[in-house]
Amino acid sequence: MKRVVDANVWFAMLVEGHAHHLAAWEWWSKVGDGEAIWCRVTQMAVLRLLTSRVAMEGNPISLEEAWEVWRQIEADPRGSFLEGEPEGLLDGWKRKVHGCATTPNVWTDAYLAALAEGSGFGVVTFDKGFRQFRLDELLLLKG
Repeated sequence: MKRVVDANVWFAMLVEGHAHHLAAWEWWSKVGDGEAIWCRVTQMAVLRLLTSRVAMEGNPISLEEAWEVWRQIEADPRGSFLEGEPEGLLDGWKRKVHGCATTPNVWTDAYLAALAEGSGFGVVTFDKGFRQFRLDELLLLKG
């Protein structure tokens, strides 16, 4: 099944010392070609995290190195870039945030949930907050 991959999964997979690195790699080892979907939102989040002093625990990498790390995802046939947005995404996004608490990730998480749902895909994440979106296909990884 195709799944929109949350940035927290990509980031954990790419950073060896990350607490969820092994869990992310265990999931990745079972993914078929074209099943792991990224979009610009998740790509930008991962690039930002890779170059963040806080996220990288004091050892951020350069912008150029971040692109090189991301190329690992682009080169792997299991990953696939989702170009464009499904019709009705804006309305789906609005529905997903309706009634949600204001949290730092609610906008992005609701967008990814609506993107996945509108595209007929699932979501894979470590973030338990995705439960609030009541997705038919949510794979919540345990780290």
